[in-house]
Amino acid sequence: MSSARQNSSSRDHRAKRDALRFVVDDQVIRLDPSTGTSAFEVVDEPARAYQNTPTAGRITGFGDTYDTCGVPMEHFCSDCGMPARDADGDPVEVGQTCWRQQCPRCGAGWAMRRAYPIVSKIESLRSEVKSERGDSPRFHHVVVPLDDFRAAGDADDAYFEVAKAAIEEVGVNVFGGALIHHPYSGSQEEDDDLDKWKRRLFSGLDWDEVREELEVDHHIHAMVLADTIDYRSCQALQDRTGVFVHRVENNDSETSVSLFDVEDLSEATTYALSHARESDNADAYRYFGRVANHSADHRIEARCKEVVRSVVPKTLDLTPSNLVCDRELPTELYDHAPNLSGYNYDSDDGDEDSDDGDDTDEEQQEIEDVESDDQDGCEEGEEGSEKSDDQTTEPNEGDEQADEQPDVTDDTDGEDSGESSDDPDADSEADSSDSGTDTDVHCNGRLVPMEYAPSWLEDDDRELEHADELQEAYENWDPPDQRDLDSFGSDETG
Repeated sequence: MSSARQNSSSRDHRAKRDALRFVVDDQVIRLDPSTGTSAFEVVDEPARAYQNTPTAGRITGFGDTYDTCGVPMEHFCSDCGMPARDADGDPVEVGQTCWRQQCPRCGAGWAMRRAYPIVSKIESLRSEVKSERGDSPRFHHVVVPLDDFRAAGDADDAYFEVAKAAIEEVGVNVFGGALIHHPYSGSQEEDDDLDKWKRRLFSGLDWDEVREELEVDHHIHAMVLADTIDYRSCQALQDRTGVFVHRVENNDSETSVSLFDVEDLSEATTYALSHARESDNADAYRYFGRVANHSADHRIEARCKEVVRSVVPKTLDLTPSNLVCDRELPTELYDHAPNLSGYNYDSDDGDEDSDDGDDTDEEQQEIEDVESDDQDGCEEGEEGSEKSDDQTTEPNEGDEQADEQPDVTDDTDGEDSGESSDDPDADSEADSSDSGTDTDVHCNGRLVPMEYAPSWLEDDDRELEHADELQEAYENWDPPDQRDLDSFGSDETG
């Protein structure tokens, strides 16, 4: 059975979109989801009418910094109200942040926050699908590079639509995911570009310096939930149309596995967001498929935040305790503590519909951003991901290798199951021994400058668990002098 037929539910969803035409490799392609075999058809017509290209612009971290970014101040948690304290209980001052993608200092914090819902929604839907049918789909890191892509209308929107349709075309049972747009790659094609990205990002370089090292090379990094990304279908689609879908394999594995677990998913997501297209003039990322409208189970969401905060010191060079609340939650609230190095923070008893429907889509996340544009503190530093665009050079070799991916649905409530070898019984202890993470579940609420405490305390809807401690901390707070807050939070969040 062809992957197109197996993926009929995804095709039915795509059929609701209008057919569009675009150019790849100087040939016109028609995207029509209503066709019975392939959604992509080469059209015999001149390509000269298609002149619009996707927006390039800047990437994460190369805009303007607010005057208050980095100014030390006492903070408190936006969720529980607990004032930030050190191990001795003394007040902690951390640098303020604007949380904007454009900010050279705070853009890394933006990437961490955006990774929270992406990872949570994909993992929560994986758990839901497993409960529905008994086996689990898998995580895939996919790249869609389209050479010389042009459209007659909105090229940014068309690029996302083509990437979604291409992934659904070559995948088997694609449940959706997140698409992250990268407008550039390093201009030194034969060199390993990973170390260069580490040096470029969040390191004090200005945009003109970095732009000289880059060439326009639009491609989309996709975090996908699907049974399989079929290599033969990828090759057939590329041979016929020039539309290429590449499934990135894990460099640390001898198998064809792409992403073993939520830790891998978190690393790939935070890395991709660290140099995504700046979202002032076009979307930096979009959800698609069932993931788009899925509301993450609140317990799974809490655990996924833990995993994200465990990887950002490596991928974004951030100190999470300077960004989010470090208070450990009572174990009775989260009775299945996560094993952050494996795949076992999935508890089947959390698969029912969640009462927590706050973050159902990106629009709700944007509402929260506008409310808290003037919050938090992040560490300066350069990006330090272990993955790079240069991973995307060799495709996986067929269904036989794809079948080698270990069963990532093994639920042992605390024992690691993230095998990285062909042997399903292989000892995975070596893979998890250096994860550097705790098993505690932290609050992870955003840290807010202490000057905003009155508005939190006066808002009865917030129901702060530690309102008394916050009131006392605010009364004892000695505000710093000569602070210029005129521009703080005045721009729209990226």
